[in-house]
Amino acid sequence: MFPYISFNYSQYILLLAVAIIFYNNSLNIIGKKKRVYPYIIQLIVTIAVPLLTYQAQKMLSIYSYPVMPYVIFSLIIYVLLIIVLKSFASIRNGMFNIRDIIILALTLITVCAVFTVTMKMQLTSGSLLILLLLCILIFLIYELALSLYMANSNKKYADKLQEQLTSGEDYIKNVSMLDRQIRSIKHDMNNQLQVLSGLINNGQFNEASDFLKQYGIGLEKTIDYINTNNPVINTLINSKIAYAKSENIITAIDITKDIKPMTGNDLCSIIGNVIDNAIEAELHEEESLRQLHIQAYWDDEEMVFHVSNYINETVLDRNSGLATTKEDKNSHGLGTNIVKSLAKRNYGTCDYYETENEFHCEIRW
Repeated sequence: MFPYISFNYSQYILLLAVAIIFYNNSLNIIGKKKRVYPYIIQLIVTIAVPLLTYQAQKMLSIYSYPVMPYVIFSLIIYVLLIIVLKSFASIRNGMFNIRDIIILALTLITVCAVFTVTMKMQLTSGSLLILLLLCILIFLIYELALSLYMANSNKKYADKLQEQLTSGEDYIKNVSMLDRQIRSIKHDMNNQLQVLSGLINNGQFNEASDFLKQYGIGLEKTIDYINTNNPVINTLINSKIAYAKSENIITAIDITKDIKPMTGNDLCSIIGNVIDNAIEAELHEEESLRQLHIQAYWDDEEMVFHVSNYINETVLDRNSGLATTKEDKNSHGLGTNIVKSLAKRNYGTCDYYETENEFHCEIRW
């Protein structure tokens, strides 16, 4: 039997407010349609909850008028319906996982406990009010937890898209660079062949021989600093080294021929970002002090890519998170986060550390 507790206008207002919240939530979850009947159905369900609860109260108690538990039971039903609708929406969107199951189970257990306590115990008005507030708190916690989960999922999805975009841009840039090099070599080869053909046609064989020797020396000057089993990596690193040397950065290279691949274009993105960051840091140093060391080697079963550059003062002490110091934070500062994320995606690690006057980035996978 329900305890008798007066039912005043404030409780009517509370019940009306909860009904409106339920109606708005159901519209947001199910989705607003152009047709009228979904609105009518949701309105009928919203009105039916307190009516059915009132009929149940009349059947289970001696009171023919609303009492305090009526508000609690109506609220419980609204909360349960919203939880079911939100869970359905999460499942439909493919975002329902073990965390949602735990939150749903804890919420249902708490609501059932409140229902049981209200049914079996003769509670005071203050106690029932606390239970009512507890129900509201449960609902708010569920709403907050689901909102945080959705926000976190959206952020992860956005970060993944950003990584894919950056990786794609790096790949296009590397392919374009390779295409330009091929076009340049082709153009230069045509010019050299025309000169050689003219010398031979004029019978200047000694001059043609000397020209071939000079041309051979010229080809040696267009050095391929590395030559691995990955042509795209060759082009990428060779172009970075050439740029570093053009900026008077003393560059040392020690790269194994057998490079372990990564998923998609992840390796290009990692190498491009790490070397770019090192070169950019050296451009702020005096020319006589600029140094860059690029290594790739095997450590047992692990592939190690290591880049170090000269620093005249510590970086990690004043910028431990390696956040960008540039004004355009949307265009810069993504490098370190992308490198760590891509390394993790390939079951690897990314470490930044310092030794005396040297900054190091080491990727293992």
